[in-house]
Amino acid sequence: MPIKRKIIILVSEARHPTSGRICGNDLDSRALELALSIQNTEVRAVYAGPENPALMDEYLGLGAPHLDCLRIAANENPVPSLLAYLREHQPDGILTGVKASVGRCSGLLPYTIAESLDRPLVPNISLLSFTSNNTIILEQSLLGGRRRKLSVNMPFVASVSSAAPSSRPYTYAKARRGAITVCNSLHETDLWLSTHSFINVQNKPKRIHSTAISGKADERLERAFGVDSHATNCLIDPDPDMAATEIINFLLQKKVIEASSSDKPNLGKIHYEYQKT
Repeated sequence: MPIKRKIIILVSEARHPTSGRICGNDLDSRALELALSIQNTEVRAVYAGPENPALMDEYLGLGAPHLDCLRIAANENPVPSLLAYLREHQPDGILTGVKASVGRCSGLLPYTIAESLDRPLVPNISLLSFTSNNTIILEQSLLGGRRRKLSVNMPFVASVSSAAPSSRPYTYAKARRGAITVCNSLHETDLWLSTHSFINVQNKPKRIHSTAISGKADERLERAFGVDSHATNCLIDPDPDMAATEIINFLLQKKVIEASSSDKPNLGKIHYEYQKT
């Protein structure tokens, strides 16, 4: 009989960009979706913060079968409460988003948890799967859309990036079936949060200079993109070879293709490669 793994998801709150209401963090929801996609796994979500029934109900509706709320004040440090909870339950894996959406948003929580529990940390993962032995295969997302597979021994800590699959739709029935446990936890005031205030960031409108919208259409195009509208050739019913030559000269001018060793471009070779692809 296969061993049932235990994964704990550290979730947090976020603010809706339009309405400003409290909602679930998108990255934490993706971490929950990764854990739910693995068979024979016990998944528990953990939230450390002020008790918010609407927020906890949202994570239950996204598929979390059980959510533990570590009740602390808004200006308190959640790390001591989370560490005490994780040391008590000893999960095989700990997943969380790369960073929070409100508060410090420093992204240091998974690193602090991994260092305190002496566990390996894999940042920016997009997929995971357990093996038959005591290892897990993680897919890490890198810059430029690249992916890298890593094998990590359990127990482990991983932060989930935006490249992971998005969460499933909210289901009212799952939210009703889910269980919530609210408990008191360790209290430690965060001095940085207690001495700083937060305001909502508003995007400033981009200033448009009057010179950018004056003049004729060809003059505005030339100022905006550096394109000389009078430097192009207008061909009416051209010969196919002549049209191809003009297109190749334009591509050479824009450095899209490189010039061949011969003075005249090899049209036959280009046509053959086009037909081949």
